[in-house]
Amino acid sequence: MILLAFIIAVITAGVVYARIRFSRAQKECEALLDEVRESAKHRREAAEEFLTAVEKYPVRERETMKHIREMLAYPNWNKNISVEVSLESALGILMKGLSISMDSYPYIYEDPEYQKVRTNLLAELAVLRMKVRPYNEKAEEFNTLLDTFGYNFVAEGFKISRMPEFETEENLVLDYKVAF
Repeated sequence: MILLAFIIAVITAGVVYARIRFSRAQKECEALLDEVRESAKHRREAAEEFLTAVEKYPVRERETMKHIREMLAYPNWNKNISVEVSLESALGILMKGLSISMDSYPYIYEDPEYQKVRTNLLAELAVLRMKVRPYNEKAEEFNTLLDTFGYNFVAEGFKISRMPEFETEENLVLDYKVAF
């Protein structure tokens, strides 16, 4: 009887400890995510300015700019974290590609207004990268904790789900096809 009470007490203590640890890790992730969201908002504003500056030129990238405008107009940026992560990652890739493409037009690249908005966009992107890296590290720690034996049972019992990670140049995997 005493042994059974001891086993129940140990299991209960383990569950409580795991729940506290999950709660603490989740709060850390959410605090970092708030910083990422604020930085992403500034990057979206810089992207709007960039598009406005570039749209006055005759360029081939109209379709890309149209898709970026649609993404920027999406109403549910902060409603679902998985959607938000996907949108931010895709927007970052499209904006980087568009910026590189615009640099190939000499008449655009030499325009001081373009240089100003481009510099602002790149600065906001750099700040966003600095905010995303610590969030991704914490999200990875949190997800590893979820996968750890013992904690995974507690996570399943409390319906705790994984934290999504943002795509960055460091963790972006490209498929290359080489043909001979």
